[in-house]
Amino acid sequence: MRRKIIQLAITLIGTALLCLGAVYGERQMPAPEQKEDSGPKDAGKDQKDDEIIPEDDALAMIEQEEYRSTEGLSVPAGTRISVLMRAGGSEFAKAFEKGCRQAGEELNEALSYKGKDKITISCNAPTKAHDISGQGAILDEELNLYPDVMAVSLVDAGSCEVQFDLALENGVTIIGFDSPPGYKKIRTIVGTDNAKASAEAADHLIAGMASAGKQESLSAEATSPSILVFSYESTSVNTKTREKAFSKEIEKGKPRYKIDEIYHLSDLEIRQREVAEALSAASEDGTAVEPASVRQEDVIAYLFDKYPNVGGVFITDEETAKVVLPVMMEKEIRAKVVAFGNYDDLFYHTLDQCLVGAVQENAYGMGYATTVASLRLVAGLDNPSKVNTGYIWMPKE
Repeated sequence: MRRKIIQLAITLIGTALLCLGAVYGERQMPAPEQKEDSGPKDAGKDQKDDEIIPEDDALAMIEQEEYRSTEGLSVPAGTRISVLMRAGGSEFAKAFEKGCRQAGEELNEALSYKGKDKITISCNAPTKAHDISGQGAILDEELNLYPDVMAVSLVDAGSCEVQFDLALENGVTIIGFDSPPGYKKIRTIVGTDNAKASAEAADHLIAGMASAGKQESLSAEATSPSILVFSYESTSVNTKTREKAFSKEIEKGKPRYKIDEIYHLSDLEIRQREVAEALSAASEDGTAVEPASVRQEDVIAYLFDKYPNVGGVFITDEETAKVVLPVMMEKEIRAKVVAFGNYDDLFYHTLDQCLVGAVQENAYGMGYATTVASLRLVAGLDNPSKVNTGYIWMPKE
């Protein structure tokens, strides 16, 4: 019997190692090998403990003090809060969910709620990122459970309005967080001051471009460096706010610089034909490239070829950064970069001296404050229209 258990353990370990190898083998664009003097690249992907802001610091970053704890709150036994995220699995999502659950656990302990009486915090997200229909389906399922409060972050700010109307009719209160719905009857919004963060990102990018002087990647006849902006989609409140604030800051005080183009990864199908024609024209043997074969990386590479004078890149979310930055590394584009996301992960994907810095959101604090805001409404307390959970500007090390 003991031998069988040992053999089973060996089999399971072997299977796990094979799966791990398969995961790494599927990676389409591995980061190029770094030079010995390239700096602390080994401080990136493996040090996940450094990616999350310490919990005490995260709570202290929340602007309004009453959202830093559950002290003094009293809600009925069995209170149910449902949280709908845009996507799960990321470090941001994990930290956010941890903050949500921590607030619920603290109040359960304070009120001595156990078993069926416990306050329930359910966090849900589509298995596929940026899945608008998937979010709608989850929202329907959660509303059928009649939560006291539904906290929502949407891929498409204009979606789900019919469900929200129905929710209100059935006594379910709606609040927004992170990238909130555009729904007019939202009671409060919890999240980052994206306008402020993006304006600061613009200032840092321009400063980085100015200090770098003329980039090696710029064409000799170019008169001034330009900027490319990359986002995943154009439909979320976060993306719209970040792009608008960044662009406004560039136009307002930096007339020497201009934004050549804003590209959304969700527009891949729209750009495939244009890029296919360009690749076909550039083919040495005259081979025609089919639009359907054009990948996201091909479009990004095409944009850098189209605008050889790019001296700066702004990326509004970490998921997009992890697609754009490897292309820049492969093409050896030495433009300066600022992005939303974790500094270590972004640094791992950039050439030396290219990353000016990163805007790191307070995911844990946002999750905690979202739960507190929801519980306050159940307790009959008011919330401000916006609860600001703060962010950190992480400059290059």
